[in-house]
Amino acid sequence: MDAVLHKAREQAPPLQAGGPETRLLMELGVDVFVNIRHYVEIGGRTGPLHDHSWRIEVVCQALRGDLHEDVLVEFAVVRERVQAIARAWDGQVLNDLPAFRGVQPTVENAALRLHRAVRQALAGLPVRLASVTIWENPTHFVRLSEC
Repeated sequence: MDAVLHKAREQAPPLQAGGPETRLLMELGVDVFVNIRHYVEIGGRTGPLHDHSWRIEVVCQALRGDLHEDVLVEFAVVRERVQAIARAWDGQVLNDLPAFRGVQPTVENAALRLHRAVRQALAGLPVRLASVTIWENPTHFVRLSEC
């Protein structure tokens, strides 16, 4: 799908609003929430175990022409697949999970692991994973975008 989107972007003529040659990139997004606990070690010092309520935002893309029956993919399908991943973390101490063994459970490392898992979970759907964002609080986030 990445190669298809890249090629379409390169070959697309200049956009003419409403014109027959307009190529549109459509995005679909879902948010799920997860409550986690973790501690981090910085400079040889272990910080306190603390809680977070993370908002996980997943954005998928497809070319408008890829729509089937005016539906890119059902929101519920994407949400269910993302929630299945998030459920494994919900209420857990990230430090204790196999995915974080030997790795600092920072929001950055969590975003990397989540991105990999979501990408795999969305395989086979007619969309491309555009980004995964973990909002640590209403003003701080980590986003991984495919380019």
